[in-house]
Formats: sequence, structure tokens, C-alpha cells
Amino acid sequence: MKKWICFLLLLCAQSHANEIFVVQNKKVENKPMQYTGVLVPGDIVEINSPVHAHVVAKYVKFGDQVTKDQILFELSSPDLLLKLNDEKMKLFDYKQNLEKLQHWSSSSEVLQAQYNVNRAEDEYEHDKDRFEQTQKLYDAGIVSKEEYASDERSFKQSLNHFNQTTQHLKDIKKKGDPKYLEVATLKVAQCESQIKLLNDKIEALTIRSPITGIFLPPAKNETTKDWTNNSLRKSFQEDQVLGMVAQNDHVYVQIKVDEYDIVNIQKGQDATVKIAAFNTKVLKGKIKDINLLTNKANQNQPTANFDVKIKLENVDSSFKEKMLLGMTASVNLTRPPLQGLFVPKQAIVFQDEEAFVNIVKDENQTLQKVELGATSNDQVLVNKGLKAGDAVVVLS
Repeated sequence: MKKWICFLLLLCAQSHANEIFVVQNKKVENKPMQYTGVLVPGDIVEINSPVHAHVVAKYVKFGDQVTKDQILFELSSPDLLLKLNDEKMKLFDYKQNLEKLQHWSSSSEVLQAQYNVNRAEDEYEHDKDRFEQTQKLYDAGIVSKEEYASDERSFKQSLNHFNQTTQHLKDIKKKGDPKYLEVATLKVAQCESQIKLLNDKIEALTIRSPITGIFLPPAKNETTKDWTNNSLRKSFQEDQVLGMVAQNDHVYVQIKVDEYDIVNIQKGQDATVKIAAFNTKVLKGKIKDINLLTNKANQNQPTANFDVKIKLENVDSSFKEKMLLGMTASVNLTRPPLQGLFVPKQAIVFQDEEAFVNIVKDENQTLQKVELGATSNDQVLVNKGLKAGDAVVVLS
């Protein structure tokens, strides 16, 4: 033991300011991560124009508090009304056609065709009888060849006319075939569906708030001034954003965390928050959402970062009324303590991008490769390469 102590004293003397650090398995408190963020709403719902329309009336101002189903806009769409009228006219025709097909055997077209057949048949029977009599008289030499030929032509013409009307009746009756009835029924159903869709769109021209919250302008290229100047003439294309409603039952703070720190953050992690305007008030919250769609690095931003939302908890209503969206907040994210083998940062030696420490063993120094973990304050967690009781050299 005396020999070991003497060696340590000698080693310290030789290395001047270098120290010997004995590795221990211990718990080290983690410093909180600090960020600056802004107050943001919980959920944001966009208000879209159902069709190409123009604004007839706007009942609320941007920044107003609105309730669910409260009317925000009245829109008008002449094109939509025109389409609806066209569909109604088509439906009238389709229904008439369907009703006719449902009673096709007694329809005017079938009855008229049947009448034509009966009439043609009577003419045919009359001309047939006359021709047969004329033929007998011609064979007996009583009538001339010209009279015989004339009655023959009349007979053939009436026969041809009878055949044509009979075929026409068959064609007319085919229109009442079940397949045509099915098509006519389908046309009525499709037209009724289209009319319902158009009526729903017309009803949707009265824009109501989908949730309770704060009414905000669209995110891009829209200002309150634009609305004031053109409120009754402003047109919107289908699905164009008229505005947004931001839910404010719960208040969130959004921060940006870079790619190096994001690995240390998880949902449910505790946070303390101070609003810049009320710096003495400390609020508590938890990480609610981590947006994995990164904000990419660029010339102005050397590292990628991620949007992280913190939900504030137990905020009393009187204080919540004073908190306005967009206010600046400072955030501390608490981290659990680290447990393991720690060494001072100054004990780490890097060679070819690999980490080593100098271990003092048997009166000699040995370069030991180590695998590093998290850093806390001035100490580094060593995941592999050391054990409790090892003595390492801490460089000055």
C-alpha cells in the first residue's frame, strides 16, 4: 500500500498539474436543456371554400373568439346554382322516362305502333283478298293483264308495309326490356345523388366554425386589411383557405430542437416554462408532440431542427386569459440523472477519432480504449472500457 501511495505521489510530481482520478459508479445530475419558444394553439383547423365562390358577408374579425357552429361567412356561387338547376331539369326528364319504361306496354309509343300494325294488317288482308280474286279472273281471261299487275303491286306494297310496321312494333317493345329499365333507374339515382351533393355544397356556403377557438387569417398572403377593403367582393377557388380556427382550450409552447439534442428528448418529458411578459410566473408542462418532419439545414441554419410542442398544465383561467398566442417563452427541459462510471472530460484522449484514457496500473500507464456515453457538466459517462476503482490520469 505504501508503495502504491508513493507511486501516485511520484506520478503526480512528474506530471506537474496532472491528477489521478479514481473511477466510481455514481449518480450525476443532468443540467436541464434550455430553449426559447413561442405560445401556439393546440389544434388548428383550416376553413376552406367548398366551391368557387365570393364572400357575401363576414361576421367575425380575425382574432375574435368563436364557438363551435358559429357562423363565420356567407358565400355565394352562381355557378353552383346554375349546375343545380341543370341537374333538376335532367332529373325531371329522367323520371318521366323511367315512369314511361315502367309502364311501357301501355305507353303511347307502343299503342301507336300497335295501331299502325293493325291498320297495315287490315290493308294487307283487303289487298290480299282483292289480288286473289283478280288472279282468278285473270286466269279465266276476264280481266286484263294490266289490272292484274296493278292489284299485284298493291298487294305486295301492303304486305311490305305490314311487315315494316310489325318489325317497328317489335323494336318499340324492346325499349321496355329490363336492361333499359335498369339504366333509366340508375340515371335517376345518379342525378338525385348529384343534386344532393350540390345542395350540400350550397348549404356549406354558410361557413360555420368547426371548433371553439380563436379565428385567425390564412397562414399565407392574407391580412385583415385585405378583408376590410374587399369583404363583399373577394372570390375564392374551391378548397382555398378562408381562415383558420385555433383551439385555445389548451396552451402550448413550441420550441425548435437541433439534431444533436433531439435524441435526448421524448414525449412526456417534464418542462418548466416562463412567459417573457410574466417572468416571475413559473409554469409546468410536458412534451406533447415531436414533429419528425425536420426543418432542414441551410446556409442560415447550419443544423437541422425539429418542432417540439410542450403542453402547459394546470394554468388557471385568469392567467390563461392574459396569455396571447405568439408570446415568447423560455423553456427548461428537465433530464433524469445519469448513473454509471464517470470520468472528467480532461481524462479523455482522442487518437484517430477514437477515445482513450490513461490508466495507472502496476506503477505503469496504459492507454485504454473506451466507449463514451452522455456528457453531464464536466464529466463523461463511460459505457465500456473501465470499471469502478480504475485510476485514470486527468490532464491539465
